[in-house]
Amino acid sequence: MVNVAINGFGRIGRNTLRAAIREGIFDKINYVAINDPGLKPEDAARIFKYDSVMGKFDGEVEAYEEGIIVNGKKIKFYAEKDPANLPWRDLDIDVVFESTGLFTSEETAMAHINAGAKHVIISAPAKGDLKTVVYNVNHDILTGDEKIKSLDIINTPISSDKLLNLSIALTEYNSSNTSSINRNDNNFIDFSSISLLLKFGINTTTNNYYHLTADVDISAISVINLPFTLDVYIVVKDEYVKIYGVIDDAMISSLAQDYTPLFTKSIKSEFTFETYEDGDSNKEDGVGGYFHFKTTKVSRIGSSKTIKHYKTTSKNLIEGGDILTYLLEDFLLVRSSIMDLIGVVNLVDEAKEKDAGDFANIFTETGFSYDSTKTRWDIGLNLDELTGIDALKTLELSLYGSQ
Repeated sequence: MVNVAINGFGRIGRNTLRAAIREGIFDKINYVAINDPGLKPEDAARIFKYDSVMGKFDGEVEAYEEGIIVNGKKIKFYAEKDPANLPWRDLDIDVVFESTGLFTSEETAMAHINAGAKHVIISAPAKGDLKTVVYNVNHDILTGDEKIKSLDIINTPISSDKLLNLSIALTEYNSSNTSSINRNDNNFIDFSSISLLLKFGINTTTNNYYHLTADVDISAISVINLPFTLDVYIVVKDEYVKIYGVIDDAMISSLAQDYTPLFTKSIKSEFTFETYEDGDSNKEDGVGGYFHFKTTKVSRIGSSKTIKHYKTTSKNLIEGGDILTYLLEDFLLVRSSIMDLIGVVNLVDEAKEKDAGDFANIFTETGFSYDSTKTRWDIGLNLDELTGIDALKTLELSLYGSQ
C-alpha cells in the first residue's frame, strides 16, 4: 500500500483527501500524515468537515491528540514550516502532495525528497523546467523520455555516529566524452562483469545450503603476508543460520605461533557461526549469534594434535574493538611477537577518517578483473585506504562461480 502525506491542508490539500474517499480509493492508499503549520488538529477536523465550497463532508472526522481521524483512519498532524525537517524518511512516505503553493520549483520541492519522500506531486503550476500536467487536458506532453537528473543519498547511517550524504548529477550521455579514455591504460577498471557476479550472488540466496571458495592474500604492516584458500559453507533454515569456514594449512610460515618446520606438519583453522536459539539470554541483544574459533596443529612426531578453541558472541566480536586480534591471533595463529608489532588496533576508535578522494586508490594493481574462461573474479583492495587503518595493507580475493 502506498504511503501518502499532504503538505498544506488548505482547500486543495483537503480536496485531495475528499477525492480519494469519493473515488473509492481511500482504503487502498495509506494516508499517513498532514503538515500545516497554521492549523491545529481540531481546526483541521472542523474545516475538513465543513467546507464553504465543497459543502459538508458526508463521513466521520474528529481530532485526536496527534492528528485527525477520518472514517476510522488516524492521520498524524505536523506543523513544520520547513519541509526538509519533516519525518518523511521515518514514516516511509512514498508520495507527498505538495499543496501549499509555496514549493513549486524543482529546488524547493526537493526538500521533501531530502526529508525522505520518494516522490512529490505539486498541485500548483510548476516553475522552471518542470512540466505542469492536467490529465485529459495536456497529459500527452509526458513522452516517457523524462530523465532522472540526480541521485541523492541523504543522511544514510554508515556507522553509529556517521551519516553519508552523496549527490551525483546525471547529465546527457555523449559518446564523444569517452574519446579521452585509454582503455589499455592500467588505471582503467572494467566493472562490466559485476552484473554477472551479482547474478551468482542472487542465485545462491534461493538455496538453503551453499558453498563459497575464495583465494585470499592479506598483507599487514611490513612483515605479514597471508595467502590462503578459504572455504565457507552456509546453511539457512528459516531464522536459523549456520556458517562454517575452514582454512587448511593456514599460516605455514614463520609467522605462525610455535611453528617449526621440523616439528609442525600442518595447521588447520576453522570458525563457526550459529544464530542464537530461542531462550538464549544473549538473543535480546538483537540479530546475532556465537562465533567459535578453532585451530588444530598436527605434529610431525606421532601426528599428535594441539587444539585451541575460543568462543565469543557476535556483539563482543564487533563492539569489543578487538576484531583484528580474533582474526589474526586466534584464527590465523599469528604469533604474539608479530601482534606486538601491529599493536592494539581498534577498528572503530583508531580508524582515520578519509575524504572521498580518489576511489582508484582503494584498488591494488589487481583491481577488479574477470576471467570468463574460468568464471573467476580477481579483486585487490588496499585495506588501509578502505578502512583508514594503517596497520592493514592489502586484500587479494579470487571468487569463482559455476552454473
